[in-house]
Parts: sequence; C-alpha cells; structure tokens
Amino acid sequence: MTNKFKKKILRRKKLLNFLLVYLSPRNKFVLFLSQDLDKLITKSQRKIYNKYLKEKSINLYLNKVA
Repeated sequence: MTNKFKKKILRRKKLLNFLLVYLSPRNKFVLFLSQDLDKLITKSQRKIYNKYLKEKSINLYLNKVA
C-alpha cells in the first residue's frame, strides 16, 4: 500500500472516530465519511491485489521459460 493511501485512510479514520464521539452514526456527514473511507480502503486493497497478480504472473512466466 502506498503512503498516499495510508495517510488518507489514517486521516479519515481518525476524523470518523472523533466525530462518532459527538455525532450520531446516522448523521449525513458521518455516513458520507464512512462510505468514502470504505471506497478508499477498497481501492487500496484492489491496488495491492493487482500488484500481487502482476508479480505472480511474472514468476509463472519465468518458471515456464526456465
């Protein structure tokens, strides 16, 4: 996971946890922030998975050649 994603995720998590202390979980802003955090985490995981697949396919190709 890149530092860009890590920083964004950590910032949003901290903000969400802080807001949940004072606001209801049904608050529109809290819901929006939560959904945005979910999207960011999904994007980050997808990027990690694609990197894994790329490395695995390169290794399979090298094994077939050798």
